[in-house]
Amino acid sequence: MSWLVGENLTAQVVSHPRFLAEASATWFLKNVDGTSEPTILLATGQTPVWTYQEIVERHNSDGLRFDDATFFALDEYCGLDTEDPRSFRNILWQHVAKPLGLTPDRLVAPNGLATDSHVEAVDYENRLAARGYADIAILGVGTNGHIAFNEPGVPFDMPSHVVTLTEETRIANAGTFGGDPSQVPSQAITVGISTILKSRRILLLARGEAKRRAISELLSGISSPQWPITALLSHPSVHLITDQEAWPEG
Repeated sequence: MSWLVGENLTAQVVSHPRFLAEASATWFLKNVDGTSEPTILLATGQTPVWTYQEIVERHNSDGLRFDDATFFALDEYCGLDTEDPRSFRNILWQHVAKPLGLTPDRLVAPNGLATDSHVEAVDYENRLAARGYADIAILGVGTNGHIAFNEPGVPFDMPSHVVTLTEETRIANAGTFGGDPSQVPSQAITVGISTILKSRRILLLARGEAKRRAISELLSGISSPQWPITALLSHPSVHLITDQEAWPEG
């Protein structure tokens, strides 16, 4: 069941984390249906990856095709090659694009080995702009409220840019780096908040008690750069799906 919690925000709370993938895949397939040559922004992380696996399963069972879709990664670590198994492009290739039968050119990500990461960020923004930005953006959220890699304090009107990751974010992402936060790259190229807000529809996913504070800040209705997730309050079409652990009590 879903309900309106704000003028342009709907929310859906599932009883168990495994149902989050089912609910989010259902929402995505319903909203992408009928869109010609869709452009889709993809987050990386365990929660959205479960959603992608569900989409792939339905692709395999129902014959759904995405040949005309182009997927863009929300972000990429600086210093990692696209073939590095820890790179976001590689993760999205393995979990989304390849299983859906897409050709490599249908998955676009910032070049983590670019000579000038700032120039690469501008180029990435321009590539999205050339497609009219995203039809759908699938987002996760960090414990500190970051969306993509837009850390607290980043202006909401910032386009794609290079960001220095907070220690909290590096700790949260240490799992794919042997559990050692010091091995997580200190910088990344990320789409900006203004870039995300140009998406026509946004699907926001949150799982676990650690995300409850960020969701609470969103539901407060108060927008603040200290909680980047609250930038979504100004977007005309956001659908939030959480498990009960992430949903604020009371």
